Amino acid sequence: MNSTCPLAYRYGAKSIKAIKAEETQTLYVVGGLYGNPYALSTIKQLFDDERNNAKLCFNGDFHWFDIAPNQFQLIQTEGK
Repeated sequence: MNSTCPLAYRYGAKSIKAIKAEETQTLYVVGGLYGNPYALSTIKQLFDDERNNAKLCFNGDFHWFDIAPNQFQLIQTEGK
């Protein structure tokens, strides 16, 4: 079993450079979600409760424990 991330999952410098910079008072950076739907639900609730111009950024390691297709799809759909 290959333990490295496939190249298709990675962003190159060109993609990152194309992202428009934005200002915000509150930034949620979520890394290491590992397919945990309970953590995702909590993060989304906290984010939705923000009263200012908050931003939400997912920073990798979305999947691990959600190997079943329906669990994987839940994280993909709910994380958007």
